[in-house]
Amino acid sequence: MKSVVFSSLFLLGNCSPLLAEIPHRTIAGVSVIDTPIVRDAISYTKAHEDGGVFNHSMRSWVFGSLIINRNPAYNKIVDEEVHALGAILHDFGIEDPKAPMKNDHAALGETGVRNFLANSTEGKLWKQSRVQLVVDSVVLHLKASDSSQALEVRAVRDGQLIDLMGPSGYVTTAEYKTVVEAYPLGKDFMELSPGMNHHSEK
Repeated sequence: MKSVVFSSLFLLGNCSPLLAEIPHRTIAGVSVIDTPIVRDAISYTKAHEDGGVFNHSMRSWVFGSLIINRNPAYNKIVDEEVHALGAILHDFGIEDPKAPMKNDHAALGETGVRNFLANSTEGKLWKQSRVQLVVDSVVLHLKASDSSQALEVRAVRDGQLIDLMGPSGYVTTAEYKTVVEAYPLGKDFMELSPGMNHHSEK
Protein backbone atom coordinates (compact mmCIF):
# COMPACT_ATOMS: atom_id res chain seq x y z
CA MET A 1 0.00 0.00 0.00
CA LYS A 2 2.79 2.44 0.91
CA SER A 3 4.41 1.77 -2.45
CA VAL A 4 1.25 2.74 -4.30
CA VAL A 5 0.80 5.88 -2.19
CA PHE A 6 4.36 7.06 -2.81
CA SER A 7 4.06 6.32 -6.52
CA SER A 8 0.85 8.31 -6.79
CA LEU A 9 2.76 11.41 -5.67
CA PHE A 10 4.54 11.43 -9.01
CA LEU A 11 1.87 10.36 -11.47
CA LEU A 12 0.73 13.86 -12.39
CA GLY A 13 4.04 14.87 -13.92
CA ASN A 14 7.80 14.61 -14.02
CA CYS A 15 8.63 17.12 -11.30
CA SER A 16 9.21 15.91 -7.77
CA PRO A 17 6.77 16.89 -5.03
CA LEU A 18 8.07 18.96 -2.14
CA LEU A 19 10.92 17.22 -0.35
CA ALA A 20 8.92 17.15 2.89
CA GLU A 21 6.37 14.87 1.22
CA ILE A 22 8.90 12.24 0.20
CA PRO A 23 10.64 9.90 2.66
CA HIS A 24 14.40 10.33 2.85
CA ARG A 25 17.23 8.67 4.72
CA THR A 26 20.85 9.58 5.25
CA ILE A 27 23.70 7.67 3.61
CA ALA A 28 27.25 8.80 4.41
CA GLY A 29 25.89 12.14 5.60
CA VAL A 30 23.88 12.74 2.42
CA SER A 31 20.08 12.93 2.30
CA VAL A 32 18.76 10.52 -0.35
CA ILE A 33 15.24 9.56 -1.37
CA ASP A 34 13.96 6.44 0.39
CA THR A 35 10.89 4.97 -1.30
CA PRO A 36 10.03 1.30 -1.80
CA ILE A 37 10.94 1.31 -5.49
CA VAL A 38 14.35 2.82 -4.74
CA ARG A 39 15.04 0.15 -2.13
CA ASP A 40 13.90 -2.50 -4.61
CA ALA A 41 16.24 -1.08 -7.26
CA ILE A 42 19.15 -1.35 -4.82
CA SER A 43 18.33 -5.00 -4.10
CA TYR A 44 17.83 -5.74 -7.80
CA THR A 45 21.15 -4.18 -8.76
CA LYS A 46 23.04 -5.84 -5.93
CA ALA A 47 21.78 -9.23 -7.11
CA HIS A 48 22.89 -8.64 -10.71
CA GLU A 49 26.19 -6.75 -10.43
CA ASP A 50 29.74 -7.40 -9.33
CA GLY A 51 30.36 -5.96 -5.85
CA GLY A 52 32.73 -3.29 -7.15
CA VAL A 53 30.27 -2.21 -9.83
CA PHE A 54 27.44 -2.11 -7.29
CA ASN A 55 29.47 0.12 -4.97
CA HIS A 56 30.28 2.43 -7.90
CA SER A 57 26.57 2.67 -8.73
CA MET A 58 25.70 3.49 -5.13
CA ARG A 59 28.44 6.10 -4.83
CA SER A 60 27.30 7.67 -8.10
CA TRP A 61 23.77 7.92 -6.72
CA VAL A 62 24.89 9.46 -3.43
CA PHE A 63 27.19 11.97 -5.14
CA GLY A 64 24.43 12.87 -7.58
CA SER A 65 22.01 13.34 -4.68
CA LEU A 66 24.47 15.65 -2.95
CA ILE A 67 24.74 17.73 -6.11
CA ILE A 68 20.96 17.84 -6.48
CA ASN A 69 20.60 18.99 -2.87
CA ARG A 70 23.04 21.87 -3.40
CA ASN A 71 22.69 22.94 -7.00
CA PRO A 72 19.84 25.47 -7.36
CA ALA A 73 19.35 24.36 -10.97
CA TYR A 74 18.47 20.86 -9.72
CA ASN A 75 17.09 21.30 -6.21
CA LYS A 76 13.33 20.66 -5.92
CA ILE A 77 13.16 20.31 -9.72
CA VAL A 78 14.77 16.95 -10.40
CA ASP A 79 12.56 13.88 -10.00
CA GLU A 80 14.55 12.16 -7.27
CA GLU A 81 13.12 8.70 -7.91
CA VAL A 82 14.03 8.89 -11.59
CA HIS A 83 17.52 10.06 -10.68
CA ALA A 84 17.91 7.32 -8.07
CA LEU A 85 16.89 4.53 -10.44
CA GLY A 86 18.97 5.95 -13.27
CA ALA A 87 22.08 6.15 -11.08
CA ILE A 88 21.61 2.83 -9.32
CA LEU A 89 20.90 0.96 -12.56
CA HIS A 90 23.26 2.89 -14.87
CA ASP A 91 25.88 0.13 -15.14
CA PHE A 92 23.46 -2.78 -15.15
CA GLY A 93 24.96 -5.64 -17.14
CA ILE A 94 28.61 -5.08 -16.19
CA GLU A 95 29.81 -8.26 -14.51
CA ASP A 96 33.56 -7.61 -14.72
CA PRO A 97 34.73 -3.97 -14.55
CA LYS A 98 38.10 -4.91 -16.11
CA ALA A 99 36.55 -6.56 -19.15
CA PRO A 100 36.23 -4.51 -22.37
CA MET A 101 33.03 -2.48 -22.48
CA LYS A 102 30.45 -4.39 -24.47
CA ASN A 103 29.01 -2.72 -27.53
CA ASP A 104 25.57 -3.55 -26.18
CA HIS A 105 26.20 -1.97 -22.76
CA ALA A 106 23.49 0.65 -23.32
CA ALA A 107 21.05 -1.94 -24.66
CA LEU A 108 21.65 -4.20 -21.66
CA GLY A 109 21.04 -1.25 -19.37
CA GLU A 110 17.80 -0.34 -21.10
CA THR A 111 16.61 -3.94 -20.92
CA GLY A 112 17.47 -4.12 -17.24
CA VAL A 113 15.58 -0.92 -16.47
CA ARG A 114 12.49 -1.92 -18.42
CA ASN A 115 12.45 -5.41 -16.90
CA PHE A 116 12.81 -3.99 -13.41
CA LEU A 117 9.97 -1.49 -13.82
CA ALA A 118 7.72 -3.97 -15.64
CA ASN A 119 8.03 -6.41 -12.74
CA SER A 120 7.68 -3.80 -10.01
CA THR A 121 4.26 -3.24 -8.45
CA GLU A 122 5.01 0.46 -8.25
CA GLY A 123 6.87 0.63 -11.55
CA LYS A 124 3.80 -0.62 -13.39
CA LEU A 125 2.04 2.57 -12.30
CA TRP A 126 4.67 4.88 -13.69
CA LYS A 127 3.90 7.11 -16.66
CA GLN A 128 5.86 6.24 -19.77
CA SER A 129 7.55 9.64 -19.61
CA ARG A 130 9.17 8.73 -16.28
CA VAL A 131 10.18 5.30 -17.53
CA GLN A 132 11.81 6.92 -20.55
CA LEU A 133 13.74 9.34 -18.33
CA VAL A 134 15.26 6.43 -16.42
CA VAL A 135 16.07 4.66 -19.69
CA ASP A 136 17.68 7.84 -21.07
CA SER A 137 19.72 8.25 -17.89
CA VAL A 138 21.13 4.76 -18.31
CA VAL A 139 21.60 4.79 -22.08
CA LEU A 140 23.20 8.24 -22.19
CA HIS A 141 25.41 8.12 -19.10
CA LEU A 142 28.56 7.68 -21.21
CA LYS A 143 27.66 10.47 -23.63
CA ALA A 144 28.91 14.05 -23.40
CA SER A 145 26.73 16.42 -21.41
CA ASP A 146 24.08 18.19 -23.44
CA SER A 147 22.09 21.12 -22.07
CA SER A 148 19.07 19.91 -24.03
CA GLN A 149 18.94 16.71 -21.99
CA ALA A 150 16.67 16.33 -18.98
CA LEU A 151 18.09 17.38 -15.62
CA GLU A 152 17.69 13.83 -14.34
CA VAL A 153 19.93 12.52 -17.12
CA ARG A 154 22.54 15.17 -16.39
CA ALA A 155 22.41 14.55 -12.63
CA VAL A 156 23.12 10.83 -13.16
CA ARG A 157 26.15 11.73 -15.27
CA ASP A 158 27.31 14.36 -12.74
CA GLY A 159 27.32 11.85 -9.90
CA GLN A 160 29.10 9.25 -11.97
CA LEU A 161 31.81 11.71 -13.01
CA ILE A 162 32.48 12.68 -9.40
CA ASP A 163 33.00 9.02 -8.59
CA LEU A 164 35.32 8.46 -11.54
CA MET A 165 37.29 11.72 -11.47
CA GLY A 166 37.24 12.73 -7.81
CA PRO A 167 35.61 15.52 -5.79
CA SER A 168 34.91 18.91 -7.31
CA GLY A 169 32.23 21.57 -7.40
CA TYR A 170 29.48 20.71 -4.95
CA VAL A 171 31.34 17.72 -3.45
CA THR A 172 34.26 18.26 -1.08
CA THR A 173 37.19 15.90 -0.57
CA ALA A 174 35.97 15.11 2.95
CA GLU A 175 32.49 14.24 1.66
CA TYR A 176 33.99 12.12 -1.10
CA LYS A 177 36.00 10.13 1.45
CA THR A 178 32.94 9.60 3.66
CA VAL A 179 30.95 8.15 0.77
CA VAL A 180 33.87 5.93 -0.24
CA GLU A 181 34.07 4.61 3.32
CA ALA A 182 30.41 3.60 3.08
CA TYR A 183 30.84 1.99 -0.35
CA PRO A 184 34.55 1.16 -0.72
CA LEU A 185 36.44 1.46 -3.97
CA GLY A 186 37.06 -1.88 -5.60
CA LYS A 187 40.62 -2.52 -6.79
CA ASP A 188 39.43 -2.93 -10.37
CA PHE A 189 37.80 0.50 -10.39
CA MET A 190 40.83 2.13 -8.77
CA GLU A 191 43.01 0.74 -11.56
CA LEU A 192 40.63 2.11 -14.17
CA SER A 193 40.34 5.60 -12.73
CA PRO A 194 43.29 7.86 -11.84
CA GLY A 195 40.84 10.10 -10.01
CA MET A 196 39.79 7.30 -7.69
CA ASN A 197 43.37 6.26 -7.00
CA HIS A 198 44.47 9.80 -6.28
CA HIS A 199 41.71 10.70 -3.86
CA SER A 200 41.65 7.33 -2.09
CA GLU A 201 45.26 7.90 -1.01
CA LYS A 202 44.78 11.37 0.45
